[in-house]
This record gives sequence, structure tokens and C-alpha cells, in this order.
Amino acid sequence: MPHLAHTYHRSELAAQYAGMNRDVVRVDVRVSGAALGRLVDVVRARTRERAVSRQDCLTAYVVTVLNRCGAGSIDVVANAASYRNIAAPWVDAAVAGNPIYIVRTDLGRGAQRLSDIALTIRRSIEKWREPAFIGAHMSVASQLMLDAANARRSMFFAAEPGVLSVNSNLSLDWQSADFGYPSRARFHTSGINERYLRTFHVNPNPKDHGQGENIEMSFGVSASLRDKVVDMLATELDSPAFPVNLDVL
Repeated sequence: MPHLAHTYHRSELAAQYAGMNRDVVRVDVRVSGAALGRLVDVVRARTRERAVSRQDCLTAYVVTVLNRCGAGSIDVVANAASYRNIAAPWVDAAVAGNPIYIVRTDLGRGAQRLSDIALTIRRSIEKWREPAFIGAHMSVASQLMLDAANARRSMFFAAEPGVLSVNSNLSLDWQSADFGYPSRARFHTSGINERYLRTFHVNPNPKDHGQGENIEMSFGVSASLRDKVVDMLATELDSPAFPVNLDVL
């Protein structure tokens, strides 16, 4: 469990994160619902797998972008997943908390084809939905976190080389929690880590019908790569030919 391998005293955490992200800048990009729908349709047709999700396709696309821009070969995807709805004796839906675990997917060295990457991610997630896998994972993770807490230390989630970490909110209808201000409540993700991908539905805008289907992505990259990454995303996503304009499908 590399993501739980490093701990520091709480007074040291801020400096550790600041040092890790010293040369990292944030990239924000919007993906239209229409473009994402076309991407999903193409990937499902090529893989013959209807279970491949929108997030699987978005993640796979970001992997190809980072690989093509020279961010280093992305060989592993680490998805934050929830076990709240898993049918297992140790899962209690009435217990409050953050029931997450990390699904690590090995893509193989130099993975290039978007469709293959998306399918590999989906199969890995489905495998890690099995209670036996989750139970073993959480037993170890819980012990590591308990040891850190007893030592008055906190986990430091380092950006691993060759790993894209993913934390998706696409399954959450956050706009339904408008606090009495429909179409006015706003959600803004905070913070960046290198190769840490966040996805969520765009903020509502009454002037833009259907905007709720659009997606926003946020992730950190090396400052030296930012312009190249942003230019590639804009060129490809803004094209009416997306995704057939990609040579990595």
C-alpha cells in the first residue's frame, strides 16, 4: 500500500506537501456532455463492454494525454472507491464515515491505447468490488492508520512516479444540495497534487441549458508541461471530430 507508506507529525505535513508541489501547477478543463458521450460510445464499441463507465473513459483519456505530453509513463491508476454499498457483514450503511479504499490498476509499461486502458480499469474495479478483496485491504489499511494515529502521526499521500490518482465525484448529484439556492450554489475543489485527478459536474448556469451534463476535471502537472497539456486538451476536446480525431483510441 504505497499510499499509506509515509507518515509525518502533523506539524510537518504542510511543509511536506509544499515541497512536493513546489513546481506543480493546476490544470482545469471542461468536457462537454456530448463529447464525453461520444467517447464512451466509441470505447464501448471497441471493447464490446457496456460496463465501461464515463469515468473509466475520462481517466484513460487523461492517461494518454500525460503520456503523450512527456509527463512520464503512467503505468498505474489508483482509484478512490467506496465500499458503502457492498454486501458484506462488516459494512453497515447506518455508520457515518468515509468508507473508501484504493483500487490500484496496473496498466502495463507504456500503455497507449485509450480503449484498452479504460477496459483494464473497469475490470480491475469490478474485481476489487468483491468483499474478500476489500476486507483484506481494509484490514491492513486500518492497522496502518491506527498505528499512525497512536504515534500521533498523519498519513502523507505522496505523488508516486508513474501513478495517476483518481478521485471522482461523477456519481454524486452535488447540485441537489443547493442549501435553498437552486442554480446559485457552487462547488469548487481545492488543492492540487501532481497527477491527482478530480472530476465533478460543472456548476449550474441557468443561461446554459443542459450544462449539468458537462464535466470539469482538475489535476496537477509539472509547470514545464502545463502549456503543452492545456494546448493538447483544448485542441482535441474542442474538435467536433472528438474522439475519432485521436490516434490513441
